[in-house]
Amino acid sequence: MTSLSVETYISLLVPFDKEWRSYVVGIEAELLGLQFDVGSKLSDLMDLSTHTVEAHFFHVNGMEPDSYAPLGLSPEDVEQRLRAVRAGAVLHLSGRAEVEIPEERSFEFSDGAVRVMDRRKLEAWYSQEFVRAMNGTCATLALALNLARPGVFDVGPSFSTDGAFVESEASIISNIPLTAKAAQESVWPKFTSIPIEKVWNWITEKDYVDSMGETGIGRAFNAYSRLFSRASSSAENENLFWALMGLEALFCDGTAGSMSQVVSRSQLLLGAHAPLKKAFARAYGVRSAFIHGGRPFPGQFFQSDGLETFEHFSQTTVDALATTAQMLVGSLRELIVRDWHSLEFTTQLEGS
Repeated sequence: MTSLSVETYISLLVPFDKEWRSYVVGIEAELLGLQFDVGSKLSDLMDLSTHTVEAHFFHVNGMEPDSYAPLGLSPEDVEQRLRAVRAGAVLHLSGRAEVEIPEERSFEFSDGAVRVMDRRKLEAWYSQEFVRAMNGTCATLALALNLARPGVFDVGPSFSTDGAFVESEASIISNIPLTAKAAQESVWPKFTSIPIEKVWNWITEKDYVDSMGETGIGRAFNAYSRLFSRASSSAENENLFWALMGLEALFCDGTAGSMSQVVSRSQLLLGAHAPLKKAFARAYGVRSAFIHGGRPFPGQFFQSDGLETFEHFSQTTVDALATTAQMLVGSLRELIVRDWHSLEFTTQLEGS
């Protein structure tokens, strides 16, 4: 057996707004209670005997040198890599795996070519795949945190390494904070805290993060993931498409108009909300105008953002996204609370 080890450092960015700070309380205990299991991804590639992942949590301004002993990294070195822009914290994951590595292994490619790797190259490749699997935790964490406590956390710069190979991850950001504020103002749907472990288990049970979306809920989750970006630029118009696609995947079956099905069925799941019909019709209209070429929009290199037409474009797009995103996020949260992985709508007729 050969022992492999990987260290992962994930920075968490906490909110600027004081009103959200209360949602940060207890985050350390919740994160340390999660099962960071990457064994299923590794076992598809290698003969895995055992693997463990231990979690540690510390604040950026209170780093302990002992935390980096496995790699010989100083707090200053790590802090330079994980430059959290919002006085955040760091989740440190230590992964260990015991694998059986053969003396050589052959790989056949689609073009018929065969490549043989010896034990030394296999060990390096297995270790790199372990690094990539551990680093994939960053995206799952970003998605889970924003379903558990919408808009409270972004995942900042992160990296994983086996001491030689390094896989970095840029910040994963979203407009979910605006979505959460919109839900707070409309008081629908209610965005109360859900235990992070419950969200994490719901996501990982069906491996939604690494899924092609074979079910309506899987496609809705994939659409939700598209609301996040590694880029710093905003893309509300694209996010509007994804949010509506997710809602239609959840609530539409092709038996009636999409807009009416989303409005009526989402309220069956989330509760009645009188203003929804008009708000969703406006959002749907914005999307339709985009698709059919009837709505002015800026070009790729547009710079005149002070124009009144741009202000109108921006505000209507943001409003449409707020409506649809809070519906999508709220629906996924409700499915998590109920521990559902499928939805079925039926029509009943009773008489006497």
